[in-house]
Amino acid sequence: MTPHSPRTLIIVVATTVVIGAVAAVTTATPAMGMAYRALLCFLTTAVCSASLLVRSGEPSNENSETAMVKAPSWVPTLLRGWERRTVKICLAIIAVGGLASYSDFGRMHGGGRFIHYHEFYHYSMGSKYFPELGYDGLYAATVQALSEDRPQSLESVAQVKNLTTYQLEALNVTRQRASDVASVFGAERWQEFKTDIRYFDQHMPPHSWRAVLIDHGFNGTPFWIAIGGTLVEWFPLERWITLLASIDIVLLIAAGLLVAWAFGFEAALFFAIFLLTSVFTTFGFTGGAFLRQLWFVGLIGFVCLSQQKRWLLAGVALAIATADRVFPILFALVPAVQWLCAVRETRSWKQPQLRFVAGFVVAALLIVGSCATKTGGVEAWPRFYANISAHSDWFYLNQVSLRSVTVIDPLAAMERADSRWDDSLWIRERQSMASKYAPLLVAFRVLLFLMIAVSVWREPRRGGSWAAAAFLPFVLLYPANYYYGFLVLAVIGWRLKPRIALFMLGWQGVFWLLNIGLPSPQQLEVLNWTISVLLGALLIRHLSQYDRLDRNWYIYGVAVLVCMVSILIPAVTPSATRDNALDLSTNDVATVSSGTANNEAMTEWGTAWSLNDHLVCKAVSNGATLTVRTPVDAPGRYQVRIDYTTAPVFGIVHARIGTYQTEPVNLFSPRLGIRTVVADSVEFGDDAQIQFTVNGKHPASTHYHFAIDRITLTAVAELADISANTVLNGAMTWLWEHPATIFDGGWASLGLEATLVQRFNLLRGDAFLDYADLPTPRGEALTPAAQLGFARLVEATRRLRLDEPQAAWKETLETIVASGAARESLPLFAHLTRLGWSADQMGTPVPGVIDREYRSRELLGALAGQLDPRSDEAVRAALTSIADEVLAVTDYGRVAPPITGAMSNMGFLRPLVDRALSWGIQRRDVAIVSRMFAVAHCVKKPLSPAQIDEAVRFLARQQDRDGSFGAVQARATNPRRDAVLMTVLALSMLD
Repeated sequence: MTPHSPRTLIIVVATTVVIGAVAAVTTATPAMGMAYRALLCFLTTAVCSASLLVRSGEPSNENSETAMVKAPSWVPTLLRGWERRTVKICLAIIAVGGLASYSDFGRMHGGGRFIHYHEFYHYSMGSKYFPELGYDGLYAATVQALSEDRPQSLESVAQVKNLTTYQLEALNVTRQRASDVASVFGAERWQEFKTDIRYFDQHMPPHSWRAVLIDHGFNGTPFWIAIGGTLVEWFPLERWITLLASIDIVLLIAAGLLVAWAFGFEAALFFAIFLLTSVFTTFGFTGGAFLRQLWFVGLIGFVCLSQQKRWLLAGVALAIATADRVFPILFALVPAVQWLCAVRETRSWKQPQLRFVAGFVVAALLIVGSCATKTGGVEAWPRFYANISAHSDWFYLNQVSLRSVTVIDPLAAMERADSRWDDSLWIRERQSMASKYAPLLVAFRVLLFLMIAVSVWREPRRGGSWAAAAFLPFVLLYPANYYYGFLVLAVIGWRLKPRIALFMLGWQGVFWLLNIGLPSPQQLEVLNWTISVLLGALLIRHLSQYDRLDRNWYIYGVAVLVCMVSILIPAVTPSATRDNALDLSTNDVATVSSGTANNEAMTEWGTAWSLNDHLVCKAVSNGATLTVRTPVDAPGRYQVRIDYTTAPVFGIVHARIGTYQTEPVNLFSPRLGIRTVVADSVEFGDDAQIQFTVNGKHPASTHYHFAIDRITLTAVAELADISANTVLNGAMTWLWEHPATIFDGGWASLGLEATLVQRFNLLRGDAFLDYADLPTPRGEALTPAAQLGFARLVEATRRLRLDEPQAAWKETLETIVASGAARESLPLFAHLTRLGWSADQMGTPVPGVIDREYRSRELLGALAGQLDPRSDEAVRAALTSIADEVLAVTDYGRVAPPITGAMSNMGFLRPLVDRALSWGIQRRDVAIVSRMFAVAHCVKKPLSPAQIDEAVRFLARQQDRDGSFGAVQARATNPRRDAVLMTVLALSMLD
């Protein structure tokens, strides 16, 4: 045996792999496992590079880049005996080592656990219960199920992600949103859901819910839901979970066999090594999960069938991949360009690639039709689109893409990793970077897409064209790192495009070394930014390797022109409005005296705060100051809106802008919330700063602290046309964009929203749910507020002549009537009376809040004096109940109030409405002001023009630019919705 014989080389490779594996197993440290994977990547690159160098001087019929690799004359001698069989054996040895490392040497998800319960929970529960939960109800329903069945499992859970807004919220807020969830299940179905949740609770490691309930939720397509939901129904998890988790293994093996068939055995080995050693496709992400690789085998099938010119089946395969994960449709660029090239050469549009279109279209139609029954019809696809769009617009730590390069500041990320994590500061930075570099991102995306298209155009019939196309999702989308198995397309044609294939695998080794130096999750963001930069560099290197760019100069010229336009137009176009909303952070602080300033997370206290935090100044004495910089883009007069936080430890504060000083505002309150102060016209000069000064404190407050959530500056010229219609239209726009659902507002908001649609012919639009498609709730599962909302909903839909749901909903109403709930609620009694039930059936209602107040005059007397802020909640609850009773009894102004009793006595109602209106304005409570507006209309108590003008101006000053209003109730599930709904109701009653 010569020193350089194939046997020697095989022994060297095998020894290296085995020694590395033994070292990784014996040390049992994550770093050693990462180093071993890096070793396998580098070893594969070295073996294949040497093989190509040996053949660089040999004649070859392959039209590949091998001829461009010039090896020194001594290389073939040094590596004599190196045969293609040797390469295959070496690659096979490395693949076996990769298989061992992929499973973390048998440890898998810890302790030899094969099942990835975290992923399995999302995809099995999300698909099985999609008809009840949709995309935004999984976490809320899980919280409710655990609260009823196993509350101890939630002890470690402090925050839960709201899957509608993708923001974190306190556990108690999620419990509020979930209060109606059981009503959308049948009794047996709800018990089945709780049984499934119990199964996961018993099998997941302790405290797993803390991580599970802040993830990204379930985002499967209707196609995936139809398949996954059916499998879970057929194969219960208790008996078949291992079988279901093994489906992905079968799919990956099938993908490898397809690669071997289309590209050869060497390519299949390369394919296996990449998947087993890549930093993206680790077992920890999707191994042992449920049907997460269907899109991948569909994509690989499409590529392999296209390579073998099986166009009809290729179209079917891509349709499956697209229906599963959508983004694979980008890879249709390759057959599209191939078709254009063939048309150009033959001057005929009838090309074989048209069979690909036929296969894709037919398969897509069959897929949409077959899954419609499981997901509720074809309208499930628009729901999926809305969900995935909202998901993609947010920011995540585990994304790798061109966009990641523009939204991550690596230096700031490193500093954040070394200090206490602040989610709100992280979001601010991401939003700021995304806004700043948006034009540049668009420009680069256009340029790189056109360059990829040119690359495919230049070699339309070669397997190497997939190497450039593999980067399309990286350039155009924002995918999570575990989807980057699609980069294997740049690897499987390694004999045709060796440079990018070997670089791709070599980079994996570099990425693993970076993992060692940047351990996740503390520095995951920096790691993914670095990986994104390196992948971008690799792509640009690949696209710029041609030496005859002059043939396509016009395409590159157009690309550069588009880039320049994308950058210059936003730069030279003046802003249509000068609305500057500053969500304060420590970065905005100019100076602070007699105290300290820092950001404080407020998720625990509710959802009232923008970005879930505020800037708190912990003042140590009276006279403490805090100065913040504001984002004024030009001197002028601005309306200044300041959203303060109220709390039991806060003092009295005023703000100074130049020579203007606001009135002092008392921020003491026994409950945390938001208080908004508005200055209508303030002159801003070049020094755009606001100074806050402590002016003492309430006797009951324990400190001089204060906190600001947000400052909004609006040019005064833009406020000249403020009117009731302006406020109304803004509020309706917000409702169009944020329609109520079972998990965001619940039956109470759905009922009032439907009443507005019916009563005032408002709010109709595509954004609103079809009320006839709402589920039928179980009456015994509804809370009192939900019962009233459901009765409102039934009455509104009956008047809208939506007769379809009435039969199903009648049984729920009968359950509510039988429970005697109408006796305890005058509004519910009034609605059920109009729906046909008599007092004999419901029972005589007990006196309402307004009747009790009519006799006692306690609230009326209290409103006449100076109320302590500690009584605000009680006053607010009483006024809300009175308004609900008046609205229900008068049918929202349709029916005259009773001729006797509290609602007929203007000597009682007039001062009550006047004082409540003043109290609401003083407390800056939009919902109460609007309710009193509506009450005055319903009882035929006309407000004076001065009162109407004051109330409208108050609402206009409190309204955000998006049409919503500042929150008052911090712990409400959606503190703005009630204010918006009541504002629409009140202003719609004006003539």
